Amino acid sequence: MPKVIDPIRLIHELGGNRVWVYDSQKESLCCRLCSKSFNIKIRSNLFHHVRSNKHQKHLDLFYKTQTIELEEQTSSVTRPTFTMDLTRMMIACNIPLAK
Repeated sequence: MPKVIDPIRLIHELGGNRVWVYDSQKESLCCRLCSKSFNIKIRSNLFHHVRSNKHQKHLDLFYKTQTIELEEQTSSVTRPTFTMDLTRMMIACNIPLAK
């Protein structure tokens, strides 16, 4: 009797929903970062891909962009925008905003 593979558990083991997508019709997992699809029944290919240099580079880039986006979201709330700074500077220097 073949072993039943739980795709949700496998996705969790390999990196989560942000990295992997399950296609129930093809019974495959697709790596969003590398745009590669793997048959869910052949687990060795999945684990080999996760350890590959290409996937690791894409994963590092993914996490870097996530932290940058998070920093931009938090910093935009606390500091005024460029247009507000420019307007305040023009008012302080008595530069007319319109003719």
